[in-house]
Amino acid sequence: MVKDPIPVLPIYHGKGSYTSTTYLFDLFCENKELAENIFLKPFTLIEVSKIPDDELMRYPYSGTVEFIFKHIFAREILVFLEKIKEQLRFLEGDRKSADLLTSIFKYVIIQGESEEKTKITNFIKDTFSQQRSKKMANIATQFWQEGRQEGDFERSCKVALKMLRKNLPISEIADFTELSVRQINALKRKDLSSQSEN
Repeated sequence: MVKDPIPVLPIYHGKGSYTSTTYLFDLFCENKELAENIFLKPFTLIEVSKIPDDELMRYPYSGTVEFIFKHIFAREILVFLEKIKEQLRFLEGDRKSADLLTSIFKYVIIQGESEEKTKITNFIKDTFSQQRSKKMANIATQFWQEGRQEGDFERSCKVALKMLRKNLPISEIADFTELSVRQINALKRKDLSSQSEN
């Protein structure tokens, strides 16, 4: 097949002549200038690590999210959750912020570090109403269980890989790791493929 000599361009095949605009930003109507500014000029970057905590804590919506972003990689996220307890309670009191609050805690639970998971659960119970804290605690438990299962699977794969490299029978590896024969064969193919590339 012969390759097209020209790049793909918009095509019009209407009955009459095309009379509308060919400038994309005209489609934004009264927001044309705003769209041009957003897409055609350098964007403004908010570097949260350079904004003082006190400044972020002044804004209960964007500031709370940015505060969490700023401190999410801390060794103990609970220390920083304590600092914004009032902002979190404020968000709980605003019905429109229910989804935002849930998203914040999902993010904290997935990405945040804490020596004891129960401390975060206790923080949730101490900070929010009974109904909200129950919902948040359920979310936390669900994500921690999923994380633990994912960790168990990764550990089983590492053990299976070591056993495969010692040429142990696949049935024996399956019994030992509780991985399926299909999963072990896929692991074997992936390992052989990566070895052939090196």
